[in-house]
Amino acid sequence: MYSTNAGIPDAALSALLLDVEAQPPGAESAARILSRVRARLEETAAIVTVRRESGWKPFFPGAEQKILFDDGSTRSWLLKLAPGVRLPRHRHDDGREECLVLEGDMWHDGERFGPGDYIVALQGSMHEETHTEGGAVLFFRTPSPQRANVPTD
Repeated sequence: MYSTNAGIPDAALSALLLDVEAQPPGAESAARILSRVRARLEETAAIVTVRRESGWKPFFPGAEQKILFDDGSTRSWLLKLAPGVRLPRHRHDDGREECLVLEGDMWHDGERFGPGDYIVALQGSMHEETHTEGGAVLFFRTPSPQRANVPTD
C-alpha cells in the first residue's frame, strides 16, 4: 500500500497504480541499470585488497597518490608527502573531504596535526595552504571524480 499526503486514500492510490500498464525502460536506461546491477554484484562478491607499497603514482611534485577504492560515489585514497611539501589553498566545492593523518605531520591554519588526528572539510569550505615539515602519509575520503559522470535516473 502507498500513503500520500494529497488526501487520496491508500486503497484508491494502489488501485490507480495497478491499472497503469508497465513500460519497459529504453535501451539506454536498461544498459545503465544492468551496468549498476553488475557493479553491485561485483562489489558484494569481491574482496578488494591493496598492498602497502604498490599502486603509488605521482600526484604533484613531492607527492604521491594511491587510490584504495572508488565506487563511483566516494573515493578512499592515500597521499604521501615529502618533507616540506605545501598544498595550495583550495575550496571544497565537490563535497566533504575527510582526512586522517597516518604518519608524520600536517600543518593547517597554524595548527600541527599528527598520527590519529582527523579533519573534515565540509562542502563549500576553504582550506588555506597546508604543509608538512617532516613528511606525511594521509588518508582521504572524498567524492569520486567519477560521480559527475554517473547517471542519476
